[in-house]
Amino acid sequence: MQIGKLSIGRAYGLWEAAVFLRRPGLPWDEGDIARSGRIEWRGGGPDAWGI
Repeated sequence: MQIGKLSIGRAYGLWEAAVFLRRPGLPWDEGDIARSGRIEWRGGGPDAWGI
């Protein structure tokens, strides 16, 4: 995952993606991530991981 140009790690599920986004103080949950148009998915997407 990247926030801007900063690499913050690799998520293997929506829960992990939510954990990464919460660390810098972004209050996103799995549903927010799945619905967001601000996230660029590579090698799958929220449907590939499930909610």
